[in-house]
Amino acid sequence: MQPKAEATPQLDSHKINKKLPLMLSVVVTVQNQALEIDSWLTQLSECVAHLVSDYEIIIVDNGSTDETLEILHQLTSEQGMANLQVFSLAGHVDDLTARWVGIENSLGDLVACLDWRQGDLAFLEELVRTASEGYDVVFTRKSPLPRKAKHPNLVLYRAFGIAIRLTTGMAIDSYSTSFIAISRRIVSHLLQYPDPQIKFRNLGSSTGFRRTLITLAASPDYRPNINLRQSIPRGIRLVTSSTSLPMRFATLLSAFCALLSILYSIYIILIWAFKKDVAPGWVSLSMQQSAMFFLISLVLMIMSEYVLEISRKTNSGPSYYIADEFTSARLTRKERLNIEVDQDANTKIQRNTSSFS
Repeated sequence: MQPKAEATPQLDSHKINKKLPLMLSVVVTVQNQALEIDSWLTQLSECVAHLVSDYEIIIVDNGSTDETLEILHQLTSEQGMANLQVFSLAGHVDDLTARWVGIENSLGDLVACLDWRQGDLAFLEELVRTASEGYDVVFTRKSPLPRKAKHPNLVLYRAFGIAIRLTTGMAIDSYSTSFIAISRRIVSHLLQYPDPQIKFRNLGSSTGFRRTLITLAASPDYRPNINLRQSIPRGIRLVTSSTSLPMRFATLLSAFCALLSILYSIYIILIWAFKKDVAPGWVSLSMQQSAMFFLISLVLMIMSEYVLEISRKTNSGPSYYIADEFTSARLTRKERLNIEVDQDANTKIQRNTSSFS
């Protein structure tokens, strides 16, 4: 079930100018942005410095071929900007993988991912302050675009997401992973999985987390960046690694085919027993084909079960997640640890103290 929100939450006016007492990690992925990276990071650092008491800005260079990396070296020098952490990837990867590089190397109590190309900086304060209210995950969604702005790739992307939701129940297109805030507890939880970036992408379908969704006003020139060559294979990988339904369907289909083979064999026997004008060799040939099809279906069913078990063990992670923890204000074990004071001894000590004074 995907998170719902009626409207964008309104922040209290007395909280706007108050710094949040937490360490914030801001993850940004860049590629070939030598002309804008300096000024944009300056705006980002000024915004974050007035928002939280401590912060770090994590820049993931996704295989830049221009002077972006050289500029980042200058910005991290002694005369440069403070609290910058740069990770340069050897080659270009998809945005989700590059974003996870920054998340798993972050140190903050709260991690915020943003995309400078989509104007996320204008909504960073709203995202962080909403997350500081005790949410584990804060999702974002741009407000609906005009009908004329619907791009064919976006329509196909939505159609693929609806098909996956109807067949598996997974909402893989319910939120944006480019502008999201997650707590340190969620990062630590995801790092316990063999492939944590897949679990990170599937947070929208995960349950048990304290989460919310805020709707942001899309600018008139906003256009969603949909790459079907990356999105569809990543979605298929997400489905196959996060749910056993495809492999379970293959097992049921193999079992159904094996049952059909048995029924067809019974049909062949009935034809041989009750029908006299059967073509020579039809019964023996049909029985051979039915037996071979039955054995193939049986082998596929057994292999599917073994692959399903291997996949379950490979993708296994922590069996539980503690969403919250409460403790009584009064604990009897602490009361039993109180030291009983001898009243006579205490009286003597008070008398000696008063005599010295």
